Amino acid sequence: MSDRDDRVGIIFISDEQSKELIELLRLLLQTIPPALTNQSQSSIAELRGVLHNLLNFVNRSEFPIVDKAVLQSSLELTITNSEATVPSGVGLITNLGQLLDSLLATVLLLKITRNIKDEMVELIREIERKLSFILPTVALNSLGNGGATGSAGPVGPAGPAGAAGQAGVPGSIGATGATGATGATGVGLLGARAFDPAQSPFYEAGTIVTFDGSTYIADVSSPTGTPGTSADYTLLAESGATGATGVGLLGVRAFDPAQSPFYEAGNIVTFNGSTYIADVSSPTGTPGTSADYTLLAGSGATGATGSGATGAVGATGATGVGLLGVTVFDPALSPFYVAGTVVTNGGSTFISNVNSPVGTPGTSTDYTLLAGAGVTGAQGATGTVGATGAAGVTGANGATGATGPGVGSTGSTGVTGDAGATGVTGATGLTGATGANGLTGATGANGVTGATGLAGITGATGIIGATGATGVT
Repeated sequence: MSDRDDRVGIIFISDEQSKELIELLRLLLQTIPPALTNQSQSSIAELRGVLHNLLNFVNRSEFPIVDKAVLQSSLELTITNSEATVPSGVGLITNLGQLLDSLLATVLLLKITRNIKDEMVELIREIERKLSFILPTVALNSLGNGGATGSAGPVGPAGPAGAAGQAGVPGSIGATGATGATGATGVGLLGARAFDPAQSPFYEAGTIVTFDGSTYIADVSSPTGTPGTSADYTLLAESGATGATGVGLLGVRAFDPAQSPFYEAGNIVTFNGSTYIADVSSPTGTPGTSADYTLLAGSGATGATGSGATGAVGATGATGVGLLGVTVFDPALSPFYVAGTVVTNGGSTFISNVNSPVGTPGTSTDYTLLAGAGVTGAQGATGTVGATGAAGVTGANGATGATGPGVGSTGSTGVTGDAGATGVTGATGLTGATGANGLTGATGANGVTGATGLAGITGATGIIGATGATGVT
């Protein structure tokens, strides 16, 4: 991976500008100690020259307007203090401390390699250590050492010589006077230490102690009470007001009013197409209207639609990289991403460096990592299976529905009644003359019809009745 691919941050700075900023930080480290300890006109002038060069560098930079304004105001105040007829050493240290805080916040956001960023941060820390070491000496000097002895006035004219008197008789030598009491011990510097009530009875006059951020000197040996309230201590340097908490980058997310009470200072949120940074933890209100948020990148206004003839297409200028909202990475849509699009992939957050990026965030150089995925927490214990609830009561059976219409079964066929008995055949007589036909005997009565039997069963055939007697021929 090349140095260019190893760059992390969101504020652009060229390689030449990186080298220039490192050189300016080294010059600050060289010129600050003599300017504060000696406070000669030449040493302060050298420091002021470095501050002017640093101000010119900031003015030429492409830093965001908010970062640039903070640095410019810190530099202007420091330069103004250094131009005083008698510069205040403590005031200069205070101004330089605020300037270094602002420089550190900006350096952490620069898009540079880790090695260069580490070098810049270490230079700023070294300057801070120098200021902490110099502070007690500068604070004592600010108390004043008394004015210089004025020059002797002009000698007046000699008066006339008086007449010489007679020499007196020499007196006897007087007795030696008693030795005077020892004078009080002078106040000196015996090293600075944190105030400890258990050790204070052993402090000597001149001991320097720190308490609640302020520095005091013990006026007497075995001082009593607490620095700041006891008359046995004198204030040397009062603690400065706590500086505003530095704002960093803690990931980009879409603004959610339900989650905003849990935001920390430095969280970056998007809202209505613009990007904001939370200045405080648990911010209130809505980005764009609340003072708890600072605008980082506003949404661009929509250009008016032209009505004239279509002109030739001009060359497309390079797209500045900014924060254009957060979206889940989609390879089908990535050809339409513009430079500055923030995407998430695999739990990490990336920013597109170019239009129509290729490849996948995390492996493609067209994306820069903004925030890596957090480590997956350990799997929680499996919960126990709850007991099976009791079975519900079975409901009563519903009433049986009415039987539908259908064909009833066929009843059985009744038994056929008996046939009447056949009459006895009479003897055949002589064939005589054919007489008249005899009367037909009456037909026997029909038997009673039996009840209809079950379907399919044929009743037994009734007995054939006897044939009636043939009449006499």
